[in-house]
Amino acid sequence: MVRKILALGLLAMSLAAASALAQTTPAPAAQPAANAVDPASIQALKDMGAFLQTLKRFGVSTEVTGEKVLADGQKLQHTATADLDVARPNKIRVLMKSARNERKLTYDGKTVSLYTPAQKVYGRSSSTARSARSST
Repeated sequence: MVRKILALGLLAMSLAAASALAQTTPAPAAQPAANAVDPASIQALKDMGAFLQTLKRFGVSTEVTGEKVLADGQKLQHTATADLDVARPNKIRVLMKSARNERKLTYDGKTVSLYTPAQKVYGRSSSTARSARSST
């Protein structure tokens, strides 16, 4: 369960960073669709994952900037940050912030909690409840 949450968090941050870079970097002229993902990039991600699995405790921070062009040509720029703290074997804390929203996600080995202060929303789900539901 911890690996799935960690993998999803890292994947989300990687995709968000790649999305921001894709908006600011011009695309190469003629790149074949078959080589859409560089094998060296995949290997780098695998190596990073293998290294992170050896650590007892680590943190990852990211900042993403995006841009949206309106129909009249005006550009809107937005930024978001995410901080991920992991203490193995079973503790994760994620803080995600943008101009419009803030979310706090925690996992203590048994319960996943999500809190959104602006909307005053709090939710949680225990892994034991999920296990009980999936076995029926």
